[in-house]
Amino acid sequence: MQDPRPQLHRRLEEILASDEIRSLDLIDLLGRHRPEDVAAVMAGFPPPERDRILAHLGPEETGVVLEEADDATRLGMLDVLRPETLARALDEMGPDEGADIIELLPERDAAQVLARVEDDQAAAIRRLQAFDPDTAGGQMTTEFVRLGEQHTAREAIGAIQGAVDAEMVNSLYVVDADGVLKGVVSLRDLITAPPERPVRDFMSRDVVFCSTGMDQEEVARLADRYNVAAIPVVDDHHRLQGVITHDDILDVVQEEAEEDLLRLAGTAPTSPTREPVLRQAGKRLPWLLTTMAGGVVLSLILDRNEAMIHRQVEIAFFMPFLAGMGGNVGLQTSTTLVRAMATGELGTTRLSRVVAGQVGVGALIGTICGAVAALAATAMDVPRGIGLVVGIAMVSGVTTATFLASVLPLALRRAGADPALAAGPLLTTINDITTLTIYFSIAGALLQDG
Repeated sequence: MQDPRPQLHRRLEEILASDEIRSLDLIDLLGRHRPEDVAAVMAGFPPPERDRILAHLGPEETGVVLEEADDATRLGMLDVLRPETLARALDEMGPDEGADIIELLPERDAAQVLARVEDDQAAAIRRLQAFDPDTAGGQMTTEFVRLGEQHTAREAIGAIQGAVDAEMVNSLYVVDADGVLKGVVSLRDLITAPPERPVRDFMSRDVVFCSTGMDQEEVARLADRYNVAAIPVVDDHHRLQGVITHDDILDVVQEEAEEDLLRLAGTAPTSPTREPVLRQAGKRLPWLLTTMAGGVVLSLILDRNEAMIHRQVEIAFFMPFLAGMGGNVGLQTSTTLVRAMATGELGTTRLSRVVAGQVGVGALIGTICGAVAALAATAMDVPRGIGLVVGIAMVSGVTTATFLASVLPLALRRAGADPALAAGPLLTTINDITTLTIYFSIAGALLQDG
């Protein structure tokens, strides 16, 4: 299937560039494309044109565009949508998506919009707002099929047929009279079961579930570990509260991956471009100050070795090269370990083995790169012995960088800090200091005066 978005974008540009108002053309074009594709191209238009597009969408399409648009585009649309228009869009959305939208509005605007939303939908949204957005309770939907233990297969099929708003019917959850989760029935088993057979006789009692307070990242790991498309959410009394569906799980995986990437850079973990300037600066400044402190230490190292550099200025030629290699290898190692921790791959029983393995990889890489660096330095017109110094420093520096990049994320996690921060400016600064310290120490030991 060909991607329709480039063509949609071009056609929208043509219509919007016209001096005449061509509402019918715009409505026809938008009606022939999926709202998900419309959401994808919205970011490519300036606010005035984006608002014109939005004004020609129906409530259901507006809801989908709000769900699928990027954060900045979504906020821009919320700024111009009238409360009654937004309320109609929320009526067409699932309660969980509606709660996410309401969360973005100022408190007064949220109250005005919810006052115009249908009562049942507004109640469901308010209920979900009680949970932290980053927990299972904040991610779950309340639109699912709930069966009683006494229901027959025929009654269960009737319940599915009447559940027009249910987000997911492949799995049906069975509860007792108190709402306590008892089992799950697949749609396949339900269809093939005798019509009068109670669901309690063929339901699976081995249900993968999570609590309302479980972190969304843990929920994603749970779904991946047990290969399930949906996870029921229960309260402290094991009463069924909602269901997290596969699309929400995928959104969580993407969101957490984006957060980790932002943390690797030492910036805000979520939506950095939307935050006030002072807040953005406040989140970046600590790590940049760390880099400055590291720069001061590097200056002291250079000052202490000034005499050696004057004697053999060629030593300075290889400093950026060695520091860059140590930083790159350290970044690769820490990123690998941060990912392993994020996915649950790295358990406590494997820590020493994983660290030893990463250091072994670093030593091998350092040896190969060190040999190449030594040969390259020897081939240059530099004093005798510098090639050997560069080669040994490369092996030692890369191996040390790998060790630090392996230990630092683990130490941060044990201290309760975010391990992803270790792969940013902090680790880079430490690697620069250790690499140059090793380099000058080896140079001082092996190079003769003169």
